[in-house]
Amino acid sequence: MAFPPEFSYDSEVNFTDRLVVPLLNRLGYSLVIHYHGTTEFGKDLIIGEFDRFSHVRYHGIQVKYKPSISLSDTDDLIRDCHQAFKNPFRHPHTGQDHRISSFYVINGGTISDQSKMHFFSSVQSDYADNARLLDGKSLIQLDRSATVIGVETVRTVLSGIHLELKYNTQIAATVCSTLKEMLEAKGPYPMQRLSNEAISSYLQRPHATLIQHFSLLQQYWQNVTMFNRIVDSVGSPLSVKDWKQQRVDGACYVHKQIDELSSCLVPIVAARLAELGPLVAP
Repeated sequence: MAFPPEFSYDSEVNFTDRLVVPLLNRLGYSLVIHYHGTTEFGKDLIIGEFDRFSHVRYHGIQVKYKPSISLSDTDDLIRDCHQAFKNPFRHPHTGQDHRISSFYVINGGTISDQSKMHFFSSVQSDYADNARLLDGKSLIQLDRSATVIGVETVRTVLSGIHLELKYNTQIAATVCSTLKEMLEAKGPYPMQRLSNEAISSYLQRPHATLIQHFSLLQQYWQNVTMFNRIVDSVGSPLSVKDWKQQRVDGACYVHKQIDELSSCLVPIVAARLAELGPLVAP
């Protein structure tokens, strides 16, 4: 009927900021909204994740820091649960309204058996198993088993692809322009090449985040690889002018394909990054 000995937080806000939020990040969730101790229709925190079907799911969390939650406290939690499900929230980065898929009550102390029974009996008929209770002991077990995976790994992959797409758009145009100048003896042979490391890495180990766009990424990788090989071939010492002209024309043609694919992929990747929300440091 008290806090675990590992807990020494002086307030609910301190408990939320120092334990709950960092733990959620280690479990692979992205913090979307933090109401800093004030509830918004029953939700102190809203977190997001990509499920295995590449859909974003949001979860509402009510945080308590009480030595024990008793039966007399339960009606407030039930009201919070109903409000959390019935009222959408506005995503701060997309401006769109979303609803949560599940609701959690997290308490730093214990939750009495009577409170659990009354809570689940009151909400399961409406929300089935999508309403949950976690006490301090459960948090300690999660904290010990959590590994640094999930959303930050996904964010790293998406950021790398996004930067690569934007870099290639700029460099491809520069290389084509330099190739044309080289044919007219007005410039040197271009040494820059397009990057395909981030997309190549994703194609080798695809994640559900972009799985619906796998074929687009594959086409993009193929065109980038082709572009680099064509540009390499222009520098062959055995090539003649007409053959070089054909190579340059081919590179410019592939450049157009790369630009078209990039114009589709950049907003897709940017939208995925926006859905994850900002990086939150523990």
